[in-house]
Amino acid sequence: MVVVICLHEDMHVGATDIVAATTVWAMTALLKNPRVMKKVQEEIRNLGGRKDFLNEDEIRKFPYFKAASTCTTTYPDVFFPERFLDNTIDFRGLDFELIHLVLVVKCVLEYARSSLDLTLANILNSFDWELPAGTTKKEIDTEMLPGLTQHKKNHLNVLAKCQI
Repeated sequence: MVVVICLHEDMHVGATDIVAATTVWAMTALLKNPRVMKKVQEEIRNLGGRKDFLNEDEIRKFPYFKAASTCTTTYPDVFFPERFLDNTIDFRGLDFELIHLVLVVKCVLEYARSSLDLTLANILNSFDWELPAGTTKKEIDTEMLPGLTQHKKNHLNVLAKCQI
């Protein structure tokens, strides 16, 4: 079964604006980086035990997922979540090596972080994601709309194939 979904801010009924926007940006980054998408999904599916729904305790066991979802901001050239594994730098603290990331992460409240992790881990666990036929990862734009929350200017259109 293939379902065509337009990932947009209103896909998360009841979710906060920032969580919805961040989920779309995370999926954008993952679709533009299939190697990372594959590695994240393998970790989630191997460590998560192929459950229908993953809870917060289970998601805490996914170091690569946490590194990848931490990287949802824009980096100059390379999306490389491995930089956060086995690193003593606390991205929520006062380590100035990541000052740009600190400023972004400080804006996300803990409940939003938890909601984002639950949403992203569960959609990555339940579905395989790919671009519509004829669309390449280079064609996924990263233009933003003006506003306090940085929504994508153009919707992210993807195909979701059910895994559970």
